[in-house]
Amino acid sequence: MFVLLLVAVPVLSQQYDACGVWRSTTGYVFRIPVSSRHFGLVIASPSGQRTLGQARWVQEGRSFIYTVAGVPGNALASYNAQYDALEIRGPRGTSWWRRVNAQR
Repeated sequence: MFVLLLVAVPVLSQQYDACGVWRSTTGYVFRIPVSSRHFGLVIASPSGQRTLGQARWVQEGRSFIYTVAGVPGNALASYNAQYDALEIRGPRGTSWWRRVNAQR
């Protein structure tokens, strides 16, 4: 005799959408456009100076790698849907970006 036990487990939404406007823990503002595989990443410093980074999706809508002129190496940005935050791991360590606006 076999007994089948079904357990209901809630499923978290896995909709990944990193597009929009983000603010880093250091005050920089980033705009991630809806785009193709490669895209320009506009970065504004707390003083308003703008820099353009070059990025490409590793997993579209979820993670991307980017470089910025004058900064050695690259960084990996990974979207965390549970916290609606981006974790950035790069040559200067790890930081978090919080969503400011989902406008694309």
